[in-house]
Amino acid sequence: MNESLSKLTAGLVKYKYALLVLVFGLGLMLLPTGSKAEAEQPQTPAVQTPPPVVQGFDLSNEERRLSETLSAIKGAGTCRVLLSVGATEETELAEAGEAPLVLSGGSGGERTVTVRSVYPVYQGAVIVSTGASDPVVKYELLNAVMTYTGLRSDQITICA
Repeated sequence: MNESLSKLTAGLVKYKYALLVLVFGLGLMLLPTGSKAEAEQPQTPAVQTPPPVVQGFDLSNEERRLSETLSAIKGAGTCRVLLSVGATEETELAEAGEAPLVLSGGSGGERTVTVRSVYPVYQGAVIVSTGASDPVVKYELLNAVMTYTGLRSDQITICA
């Protein structure tokens, strides 16, 4: 009996680090991973919200973007744009009874649900360009503004 006990002891000494890792791993597996409050709460599916989108119509931003684009036309030089719109932006919100429908975000933020947005309609445009004295440049500026805004040529004035 002493002989088998000495063999067992020699084996334990030889593999002591492997046994320590095994015992430590088993101990970690037995530890609980969550609290009772978390375990008792029913799991509700998370509402997927789309990433934030910059909404709204900013007339000065549109004028700036169009000015930068027109200035990139060969020969146009520096351009300034003035746009005229028919009305302000309208937004229709989803309703829950009498009040607008509001979604709560995970970090405490709230936002309303937009059904549709109606952006203003352009009524006219004035473009001042240092290169507008050239008829080819003037024609290219006119086509660019017509394409971007949907205006007719008689609603656009281009000045040098």
